[in-house]
Amino acid sequence: MNFLLDENVPGNFSSMLRNLGHEVSLINKLAKGKVNNGDVGTMAIQQDAIIITYDRHFLNVKKEMQRQIRVIYLAVRFMDPIENCNLLREKLAACLALLRKPGIVILEPGAITPRYP
Repeated sequence: MNFLLDENVPGNFSSMLRNLGHEVSLINKLAKGKVNNGDVGTMAIQQDAIIITYDRHFLNVKKEMQRQIRVIYLAVRFMDPIENCNLLREKLAACLALLRKPGIVILEPGAITPRYP
């Protein structure tokens, strides 16, 4: 699977995903300077990648983009990079099963909530 990590996602996520055999691209490496969510969505569509982000604004991208992107939104209260990386590792298979088609998966410590356009 190909993942696109938003600029707010810690580096340990990249290592964890690569160790699991996935391809990982970083927004910080692909784009020079600040990019908006629409640009991130376009990059993900072009790369057939799943976006991983802490940015809740991905819940409200334009409908046209919602019909094309796949997003794992980490809705966590505390920004502990190790704990949150472990959460994603534990729930990744379930998230991927829900993202066989475009949509957004809201990942919380106690829940995985899919949202489809």
